Amino acid sequence: MTLSTERLILRKLEATDAERIEELAGDFEVAKTTLNIPHPYPKGSALAFIHSVIESECKGKLVTYALTKKRNLRANRTDGHQHPFYL
Repeated sequence: MTLSTERLILRKLEATDAERIEELAGDFEVAKTTLNIPHPYPKGSALAFIHSVIESECKGKLVTYALTKKRNLRANRTDGHQHPFYL
């Protein structure tokens, strides 16, 4: 399921989100506001997290989404790639 507004997209996590999740989760200002994000955030942990989320979703245990900004495609961006915000 994907929901979108004029500025945002709410969608399932994808393996391609791992790099951005690691970047955000590795930020101490983000990590200090959570109970489950270690600091420093271990390299490779985001991909393992995404795979565990997908597995749990397949079993009906949880649902997790990425909130992304829509890109202004008129600004020379035509590949449609969005970066997730891990909240």
